Amino acid sequence: MFRMNHPDTANIVVFGNKGDTVFTFQKDRSLYKTINFDSSWSNIKHTDITNVMGIEITRYGNISISISPMDIFIKTSTDCGETFTDNHVWSEDNYTTNELTKINSRYMGISATFDWEYVSFISNDGLNFLSIPYYMGYFISFLNYNFIYSRHDSLFITNDTNKTYQYHINPGITDLGLCEENSKGKLYMLLKDTLFTSVDSGWTWQRQSLSLTGLLYLNIDDYDNIYLRTTNKIFCSYDDCRNWTDITEDLPLTTCLYPEIRFSDTKLFTRADDGDIYYRDIYVGVKEQAETSKALTLYPNPVSDFLYISGAENHTIQIYTIEGIKVLETVLQDRIDVSRLATGVYFVKAGNKVVKFIKL
Repeated sequence: MFRMNHPDTANIVVFGNKGDTVFTFQKDRSLYKTINFDSSWSNIKHTDITNVMGIEITRYGNISISISPMDIFIKTSTDCGETFTDNHVWSEDNYTTNELTKINSRYMGISATFDWEYVSFISNDGLNFLSIPYYMGYFISFLNYNFIYSRHDSLFITNDTNKTYQYHINPGITDLGLCEENSKGKLYMLLKDTLFTSVDSGWTWQRQSLSLTGLLYLNIDDYDNIYLRTTNKIFCSYDDCRNWTDITEDLPLTTCLYPEIRFSDTKLFTRADDGDIYYRDIYVGVKEQAETSKALTLYPNPVSDFLYISGAENHTIQIYTIEGIKVLETVLQDRIDVSRLATGVYFVKAGNKVVKFIKL
């Protein structure tokens, strides 16, 4: 884990974007950025940006700034804050509140009130906003603007981009929590110290058996690594909740005032209780290379003792951890004894062929 200095003012919010640029939003509503994880920060100043109410950065690295006071007015930058374009989401007189909030790692929302009425919008790029019913109340969003929302102690679901809603009968949950999705559309929801998963677009949910307690935050990176943060630890699963690894390292966590985890292309960012920004590499393992002929085949997978290999040709067999550390090397043979390996995710490499397997 690496530590990055930040400007002197406190109450920062960390934004990692697509690339090596990191942003902080200060308590005085100024925006700073640093490139390539440098210790020097530059202030992003634009003469036409005043009265900033809130700021979010999308999964694509776009910066969206909510401007006050009298309408829903968003300025969005797609070039790391060099330029901003205007986006007039909604016009109305006499707004009393106008708030830009983060729904999950892929969606942000706008809520506003005017003349005792309430309107809401949602976006995943800061450029295009979808209107959602003002009466929805608390909801979770997933799969390109599908929703499950709670109203009058009942759950409703939409799978047609907010056009129609159906009563959610016996979904296996009675409340809603923070919801994330992986690249395959599988849903993960953290609810009251419990992790649930769904493979059918939220119609049914399965409770995961975890030995972790005090869960505060859930997130998933672009490589489908799953992160859970407790009161003083950060855990990651590289194999879809089968195993969890403590990746806290040297973070001085005590009361975990800032549980959120953010990402760039290859880095994980978090803020510790001392106010400093910490980052580390996202482990993606050894790069898997696809071949159409004589593919490398492993079985059984998952495996507990002997791993059988076919399609390796005349190559030395190497086994790496998910972090890219070589733990075993041997000459080609029909089977390899992996019983002494610790539980987790590994990669078998033979020549230029790489295949992932799970050790139980």
